[in-house]
Amino acid sequence: MATDNLVMTGPNFQQVGVGALLVTPTGGAQSALGDVLGGKSAGGAVVAITPGTSPYDYVAANAGVVAVDAGTVSAIAIIRGGTSVPTGVTSGTFSVLSGDTLAVTYSAAPTMNFLPVA
Repeated sequence: MATDNLVMTGPNFQQVGVGALLVTPTGGAQSALGDVLGGKSAGGAVVAITPGTSPYDYVAANAGVVAVDAGTVSAIAIIRGGTSVPTGVTSGTFSVLSGDTLAVTYSAAPTMNFLPVA
């Protein structure tokens, strides 16, 4: 039987129990990943993103997670409703809603993938 796994790492993620993942936003309260993703679990096919010219703006057509890794990245920001929020990191996984923009500034293109919410 094949299984799909989503691995999220970083200082703001911790696994608790079997299959439970808590997300702690900087300066915020913990919440279950299902709450962050609107009560839905991650699923669907991973979609490779080919970054264009830097700074590259990825506009999410659907809710999900964007993974950014490798390359030489100097800044990543999430833009929602016209407000840009710097992430303070240069790689990682970023939850996005439909219409959000992930702005990635780089000198060597990173590897980017979109993981949709089922």
